[in-house]
Amino acid sequence: AGDAAHVHSPAGGQGMNTGIQDAYNLGWKLAAVTEGAHPDLLDSYAAERVPVARRVLAMSTEKIDRTSERAAGGIDVLAAALAEIADDAVTTGLGIRYRAEPAGTEVVGTEVAAAGPTVGDRAPNVRGLEGPGFSGDLFDLTRGPQWTLLAFDRDVPATGIAATHLHGHRISSAEGRGIVDGLGEFQRIYEPAAGELILIRPDGHLAARGPEIRLPLSLGQSYLIERRDTDGSSPTIDAVSS
Repeated sequence: AGDAAHVHSPAGGQGMNTGIQDAYNLGWKLAAVTEGAHPDLLDSYAAERVPVARRVLAMSTEKIDRTSERAAGGIDVLAAALAEIADDAVTTGLGIRYRAEPAGTEVVGTEVAAAGPTVGDRAPNVRGLEGPGFSGDLFDLTRGPQWTLLAFDRDVPATGIAATHLHGHRISSAEGRGIVDGLGEFQRIYEPAAGELILIRPDGHLAARGPEIRLPLSLGQSYLIERRDTDGSSPTIDAVSS
């Protein structure tokens, strides 16, 4: 994973970021499977991370080739070329998006028109959140190995999911209930529809968003679901519903 045994150019210093993201992506999925999720969930590790590895290889090769071509141009030209090695969000790893079908989630019911971050995107931070016993950023709210369910201008629906595995928070546009979007950044960045649910994975990427969310037992994190069908079948379970 990541920087463990690469033989390509280190241009851009992407190995550490890649390695950390590889480990976290695989780690939460291994934990899920050991607690009851279907083993097929592990297949999503390669589906999500191999394209990132290919992109890193291509990018680092392009960066070192570009720098080498300019190396004979004098110290100023070389300095400018070296400065361009770390030149974008993909180099930091913060711009990575998973566009394959996300692991274990689907939106059902009336879909919300695409606006703001979409499924597979890294959930961006939001400042100025204020609520009972909380004051800080969205990253503070989501920190930890659990899933996070955000409910915009609505109460968090009952899920039957253990609090150790999922934290639910109401984000409100005005004072009164839940955590208030004090600076309006949540509304500006996420552009949520009224009553929308946003589910964030343990690794900080959006798993699903919409008025209703399901986690299929066959592929999803079934360890989160305390309810089980008595006949032993594996239907889709309404883990989160409006």
